[in-house]
Amino acid sequence: MGHGAVGTEHLVLALTGVEGGIVAEVFTELGIASGVRREVRKRLGPGPDRAEGGQVPFSPLAKRALELSLREALACGDQNIRPEHLLLAVSGMGESGGSEILRALGASPDLIRSAVRERVRAPMVGRPVGPQSARVSDVANPDTPPPLARADRLLQMFLTVAGRRAWMDQRRQFGLEDLLRVCAQDERAARSLSELGIDVDLLRERLRRPPPAA
Repeated sequence: MGHGAVGTEHLVLALTGVEGGIVAEVFTELGIASGVRREVRKRLGPGPDRAEGGQVPFSPLAKRALELSLREALACGDQNIRPEHLLLAVSGMGESGGSEILRALGASPDLIRSAVRERVRAPMVGRPVGPQSARVSDVANPDTPPPLARADRLLQMFLTVAGRRAWMDQRRQFGLEDLLRVCAQDERAARSLSELGIDVDLLRERLRRPPPAA
């Protein structure tokens, strides 16, 4: 569309082009695929031509949608992020343009979640499972693992989110600062840091500085 950044509207538009699978079935059931394409073009319009090519960056909200899609994947008991996880993530972001378009077409987050849930084989909880509330029994394995395995699962999710953030910032490596950013944004982790005598607000402020290029 000639735009200089990928927004949540573009993510929803891209999902309408996925042939087969859960997202295609949900869009067909709700009858919104053509409406999404129409609304995206109506709201965004054509952008300046990017004839020079190159990589188009993700907007902050689009980055957030990708992070939330990871949580959705874990909530569905899936180790891979699939189109339906991205649809669930975008639809639940009330402040995003992609979510507004879906709602305008009558596809509320609850309606989309219900339609996806009917087609997902693995157990799915009612809301996305975040680090602060994740239980392994909700995520994948019905058998309760020992505490060490549960901690490893949560740590793995934190590291995955940190790594994806570094990747979206076009960096080849991620470090402790990236992991701290994830921890500072999670309620439970932030509370633990505070109990250790760390000023979480000050930590968040310092972490807002752009990460060094690598």
